Amino acid sequence: PTEFLIHTFVFGWAMEYVFFIVEIVAAFLFYYAWGKLPPAVHQKVGWIYAISAWMSLFIITGITAFMLQPGDWQGSFWKGFLNPQTIPQTLTRTGASLLLATLYVYLHAAFKARPQILRDLIARRSAIPAMVGAAMITVGGGLWFLFLPESARAALTGAAALNIMMGLVFALTAIVFFMFYFGP
Repeated sequence: PTEFLIHTFVFGWAMEYVFFIVEIVAAFLFYYAWGKLPPAVHQKVGWIYAISAWMSLFIITGITAFMLQPGDWQGSFWKGFLNPQTIPQTLTRTGASLLLATLYVYLHAAFKARPQILRDLIARRSAIPAMVGAAMITVGGGLWFLFLPESARAALTGAAALNIMMGLVFALTAIVFFMFYFGP
């Protein structure tokens, strides 16, 4: 029941809320203190935001990953949190975050960056994080599928829409990877 899950993962949710608050405060500081903070401090605020956002992603993933991996985790925070789905899902979601952030930076630069030399510099620098993100999606997604329990694998086999979506995600990820590899 839901009450059992709340009691088991209450400290996980508490940790996630702390990181989420730090993330939001850092995001506001990063945005509203633009040009008002020394560059080194502004960069540190950006790193605080990035680390707290990733920790929030990791904790939420660990808490929710147990739903695909039933077993003897009941009542044990660490058995539920560190189940076989946690690392593959974290890899996939981290890769997706890297890839989407890089695509946003590149899209923004394509319309706003002047002169052309700046646009080219941003394109070169955005290629590596995008390719790393695409690789993480591929490896994490493969492990995610590999570690699925039989019940979840059977449900996935019977869900044509999910299989089509999964195929599209991997195909689009491959296309984006090769677009960045051969040059944006």
